[in-house]
Amino acid sequence: MSRKVTIGFIGCGFMGQCIHLPSFMRLENAEIRAICDVRPKLARAVAERWRIKKVYTSHIDLIEDKEIDAVVEITNKFIHAPIAIDALKAGKHVFTEKPIATTSQDALEMVRAAEKHGQKLMVGYMKRYDSGILKAKEAYREFAREDRVIYVRSHLFGGDWICGSPAESRIKTDEPYPNIPVRFPDFLPREYERLMNNLLEQIHDINLPRFFLGDPSEVMFTRPWNGGFISILSYGEYPLILEMNSITADFWDEQLMIFFRNGWIDIRPPPPLL
Repeated sequence: MSRKVTIGFIGCGFMGQCIHLPSFMRLENAEIRAICDVRPKLARAVAERWRIKKVYTSHIDLIEDKEIDAVVEITNKFIHAPIAIDALKAGKHVFTEKPIATTSQDALEMVRAAEKHGQKLMVGYMKRYDSGILKAKEAYREFAREDRVIYVRSHLFGGDWICGSPAESRIKTDEPYPNIPVRFPDFLPREYERLMNNLLEQIHDINLPRFFLGDPSEVMFTRPWNGGFISILSYGEYPLILEMNSITADFWDEQLMIFFRNGWIDIRPPPPLL
């Protein structure tokens, strides 16, 4: 484009202030024209810090702004779908945090809205664009031409994901956190909601194997254990083993290993906020 893409930024919480606002502000071909949060004092304070001209407390008002080309939606995962769908219907491109939604139906409706209204919808799976990951994918392609995959292991136990980011520099106000209703699939038993929440927070490590391997053909096995779970997904000639849980540690524990008959690729992504 010959002109800058104008952005409306929705959500002034931790990820919005500490990660996405600084990142979008560094883009030379984009300009944040407006910011939105349901907490008025917080929205005004963040706008003042980043010198953003327009402030809204309703995403509906923001998406009706004719100066806005695209929306960056960094809110609670339970409300990604309604905000994104409203923006897509209003003719705005949408970038949203992961996960895309908390039910498959909501996710499908978001995709359909983007297709129907001719807009772009992007989910923030940033690991796909990490330079180390891209280098690993080149190695994977080279291996795959000469050898075959026999086993894949995706492991995430977490730990120190913030890794010294300026979390405490974010603006806080005395306004209460918005009351957002929890929205999980109707079939999910209540006792599995916490596990489902953890799964959605760790969704990068389901997405990353798909970046290398494509989609699995079936889920062969899954079982929760001690707040985490183990799953086996089938890729026909080989399995993908998912190991996910949460630990307290002063390091980051994440790994994707792709085993071939005559070698392997060992991928260790950095902490998300490094």
